[in-house]
Amino acid sequence: MFKMSQMFVGSAVCALALMIAVAASQAADGTTTWKGSYAYVDGRPAVRFTLTLTTKGKTISGRVVEPATFGDGSSDNLIANITGTSFGYSVSFVKTYDGTGGQSHSVNYRGTIDGETMYGFWQIGEQDVGAWYATQSGK
Repeated sequence: MFKMSQMFVGSAVCALALMIAVAASQAADGTTTWKGSYAYVDGRPAVRFTLTLTTKGKTISGRVVEPATFGDGSSDNLIANITGTSFGYSVSFVKTYDGTGGQSHSVNYRGTIDGETMYGFWQIGEQDVGAWYATQSGK
């Protein structure tokens, strides 16, 4: 027959296992490379990118390199820096072009991290919006 103390210990063990599982699902600190693309809702072709992402706790930062599909034509690639946060399955960051190719605007990204994939939506101001997707390189 179970006693109340045995039920309490069993409940505590289950709660601890759940906390460990949630902690393990968090992105580990370090640097990873992601390959992906973003698309426009107006039908323009999708743009491929490479993202080098550094995670430290809930903070993420990194660098994006993509072909220069817009800009002043002075560079083959556009380069942007990102800063943001990641918690659980949610990711949110701002991509700011560094001036390469004449571009220095920012793009807001929101999405979901599901293991080795990320996906979501991007937005510039009120009008330009689209979807994005990335997979961890080498996986």
